[in-house]
Amino acid sequence: MATVFLAQEERSGKSVAIKWYVPTLFGDNRGNRRFLKETRLMKRLNHPGIVTVYDAGMQDEYGYLVMEYLPKNLAEVISRNDGMKVQKAINLVIQIADALFYLHKNDIVHRDIKPGNILLRQDGSPALADFGIAKPLDSETQLTKTGISVGTPLYMSPEQCQAKRITCRSDLYSLGIVLYEMLTGAPPYTGRDPRAIMVRHINDPLPKLPFRLRSCQPLCDALLAKKPANRPGSMSALQKFAAAALGQEPLPATQKSKTIHKTTQVLKKVPKKQKKSGGTIKSWLWALLLLVLAIWLAHLLGLIHLPLRPGFE
Repeated sequence: MATVFLAQEERSGKSVAIKWYVPTLFGDNRGNRRFLKETRLMKRLNHPGIVTVYDAGMQDEYGYLVMEYLPKNLAEVISRNDGMKVQKAINLVIQIADALFYLHKNDIVHRDIKPGNILLRQDGSPALADFGIAKPLDSETQLTKTGISVGTPLYMSPEQCQAKRITCRSDLYSLGIVLYEMLTGAPPYTGRDPRAIMVRHINDPLPKLPFRLRSCQPLCDALLAKKPANRPGSMSALQKFAAAALGQEPLPATQKSKTIHKTTQVLKKVPKKQKKSGGTIKSWLWALLLLVLAIWLAHLLGLIHLPLRPGFE
């Protein structure tokens, strides 16, 4: 859809990124329409978790966006590691989610949340980029054919994969895939082709993290719920799961009740074990008592002599 150039502003010497749209890419006017849509969206947004746009316009028949230049993205960081530390991954998720809820408050769905579209500033904070297929929820403009899935298959929500109407919570599912990849080094659903991957998003059970990352499982399950309604509906709800993953507060009530239920099932077996253990202890006590009585009786009968202190004979 576009080419991105690294440029330098002549007056300040500051490095910037220029996104240059080629109108002939689609063979019709859709390139310009996508550019105008992204320009309108970006001009509406002002959030630290979203890449800053300095300028936008047309040069001859080409559209362009001038944005802050962030040379590193999350995909590069993940590729250099088998998995991030839990605290770093959770902190990034919280910051990205804050930007997403800001978008959703402005009735915008990004539709392409993935590590390559999450840029990193010098201080490590993330910034969402590439709003080329983002869509205002109130938009009546149809830039793709009905029934066509739009997005990156590895990170698409089940409803995206089925080309159904998507809501803001579709982005949260994509964020859950990103979280899983940050923790393990690879996305949970892969396949031989895009269609096979999308089928797995729709039908496969929720992915399980390695045992060492079990504290993050409730957060992953919440973000990757197959039904959009079961994903966190607010920043505060997501933060509770994140805090629980870091051991900073108990799990949210719904998740806690499931955990307690599982614990109760395990505890039902404990009384039998305790009873068996208690019976063994009593048997040893009786055996010891009988042994002492036998030795004392043998002493009284003169069969053996015990070296007792004077006064005890």
